[in-house]
Amino acid sequence: MYEAAEAENAAATWILRFVGFACMALGLYLIFRPIEVFADVIPCVGSIVGCGITFMAVLIAAILSAITISIAWLVAHPKIGGIVLAVTLTVIACCGFGIKKLVKSKHSGGDDNGPYGPTKVQTGHKVASGYDEENGDVNIVQGAVVADEIPTVQGTVADEIPTVQGTEVDMTADEKRLHDQIANQ
Repeated sequence: MYEAAEAENAAATWILRFVGFACMALGLYLIFRPIEVFADVIPCVGSIVGCGITFMAVLIAAILSAITISIAWLVAHPKIGGIVLAVTLTVIACCGFGIKKLVKSKHSGGDDNGPYGPTKVQTGHKVASGYDEENGDVNIVQGAVVADEIPTVQGTVADEIPTVQGTEVDMTADEKRLHDQIANQ
């Protein structure tokens, strides 16, 4: 008789946990739904944003539900609750660290490219390294004069100014300073 009652309580507990999770996910989705409606002005974008909002609502609801259940266990059974809470927070921290590392590796790209192209241009034994954003200069190493393949915003610095349909292209101040600096070497 007690075993049947315990099994019934366990089933009811899990059903209530799932219902609480579903209500939390639905509530979070409805809170962020105006963003989806706003993005729905462009037909394809609205459904993509809606999918992202649904994913985030379920993810946040899962995290908050796990923390809520852990705290409830902490009140009812401190030892078990402490373990469940520690495991929950560890999983959350590991996921956050993984996401941060993924975003960082995605932004760095794993290559030597800076905001203005490669940060190292090597021609033979002479090397120019980096671009100084503060004053717009190229850092010249070993007194090197770099050949004509330093990347710029509009193309490459060459002996001739790039042209578009026979007319000279306007160079930005940084490009002109870079071109003059190389020409004076």
